[in-house]
Amino acid sequence: MKSVAVAAALVASLAAAGAQIVTLPHGGKLKGSKGPGFDEYHGVPFAAPPTGNLRWKSPQPPSQWNGVRDATKWGGSCVQFDPNAQYPNNFPLYEFMSDLISPDASKAPNSEDCLYLNVYVPRGGAKNKPVVMFLHGGGLIFGGAAQPVLDGSFLAASNKDAIIVTANYRLGAFGYLGSSELAADNTDGSTGNFGWLDQTAALQWIQDNISAFGGDPTRVTLWGQSAGAQSVLWHLIYTNQKAEAAGKPKLFQQVVMDSPNPPLKPYALATAQMRFNNMVTSFNCAGASAADTIACLRSKTTDEINNYQRDLWTTLYRANGAGPFAMTVDGAAIPVNAWAKFLAGEYDHDVKILIGGNGNEGTGFLREDEPFPTLDAFIAGRFGWVPASYRQQIVNNVYPSTTLTLREQKVGVYGDLLFNCPNRYLARKWASSNPKVWYYKFTEQTNFTNDTILLGSPHASELAYFFNHLPALERKDEFLLAYRMSQAILNFVTAGDPNGAKKPKEDKKRKDQVVWPAYTGAGGSVINFDAETKIITDANANCDFFDGMYNALLP
Repeated sequence: MKSVAVAAALVASLAAAGAQIVTLPHGGKLKGSKGPGFDEYHGVPFAAPPTGNLRWKSPQPPSQWNGVRDATKWGGSCVQFDPNAQYPNNFPLYEFMSDLISPDASKAPNSEDCLYLNVYVPRGGAKNKPVVMFLHGGGLIFGGAAQPVLDGSFLAASNKDAIIVTANYRLGAFGYLGSSELAADNTDGSTGNFGWLDQTAALQWIQDNISAFGGDPTRVTLWGQSAGAQSVLWHLIYTNQKAEAAGKPKLFQQVVMDSPNPPLKPYALATAQMRFNNMVTSFNCAGASAADTIACLRSKTTDEINNYQRDLWTTLYRANGAGPFAMTVDGAAIPVNAWAKFLAGEYDHDVKILIGGNGNEGTGFLREDEPFPTLDAFIAGRFGWVPASYRQQIVNNVYPSTTLTLREQKVGVYGDLLFNCPNRYLARKWASSNPKVWYYKFTEQTNFTNDTILLGSPHASELAYFFNHLPALERKDEFLLAYRMSQAILNFVTAGDPNGAKKPKEDKKRKDQVVWPAYTGAGGSVINFDAETKIITDANANCDFFDGMYNALLP
């Protein structure tokens, strides 16, 4: 794979010296940079720095400024750690794709002061451009807008009239620590979902400010990958409804979800409380009052808390693949489980939806020294909520050892149970009441895939293609596929249809494009993105089994 440093040098060499000035509604100005056919603005604050007494507080409005603010430099990345620092290849996805999906620390180092976004604006064209905001993945503990693969300049320069926004949100213990004490310390009563509320604040910033960049706040697409896509699902359930209840406009009209991990089992407040209590004990912060306890935790340095969450994550991940922090049903920001609301049909039915996943979702999560000697032990250890009766059927009938190696069994279960099958379940449910759903599968054998560990098309490998991230690509077929996929995203953003305002067969200039039919539910059409992009059906016998399990087990 070509060096990301080369990519950065290429973009820098193409950028012109002249700065672009944008005046925001409050009067402050932003000085950005000129790229080839687009302008870009980095380090734009959408909330106050969540430091000091604002640590574990819901996001607050950013300070305004007079004069011109330098928007040529990036803001910091939200605090995180290297998942492979203590145990090499502990997390294969970040071992083999780190130069694409780990934030570039040279331009955006770790900081609690991290609530910044970036705006890429195509030069010229319509004045009221549609907008897409991307939420990165990383299990709510890794990632950031400074991931090289999320460079929005390639999309902005693609001759499509859409503004690209990428945003940070608080991670791990800084973004998803929850407890009754922290709920009482927040005037809105929320706890354990601070990172998700940061995303809402970024969406609100778009409503308030994007018109200054030539954007249309009534044409916003919310796009997320993995944990970012799971966050999009929560927004689809709650965010627009809350805005309308407050007499405000919807914050988005369309969504894209790449490999969402649906919230089958989010934290109850009691689980979040247990994590909080353990942290209090570890730091010897139990005080005479809740205020004393919180003050003690806030007195700990960024590194102290980051090292704590690193050690906790490593212990849990090596034991059973679990992470220590997740979205919390806190009764305030998140009143009830989004999955239950979804099954009850309580979501915004007017939103257009594009959803999909990858052919080998599980490979990047399972290290070579997995501790479980059998598939039965693996499912019991990693997915303890699956009853023994279903576990035996999975072992004996769905992923039989007679045809699959143990690693193939494990990665199959992991990818299907957490990603592919719940995503098909979601898509079918949406399609039953919404004719504006499109479903994809990505199965390209990428050049940056490790043949023995990251087989085929692992989790997150689609991003280089959707973002048309040319430095990651090598083969002619990869460049063509990236063109097709990035055009589909931009068509969806600009026209509300991945085919664009005109279907490819109606446009002689787009003969190489494949018509992507809307998804109609069971047996419906799915576009399969690979070197031979074509239309397939959603048939998957493994997912047929899991559909029955979800119906029986979930609310």
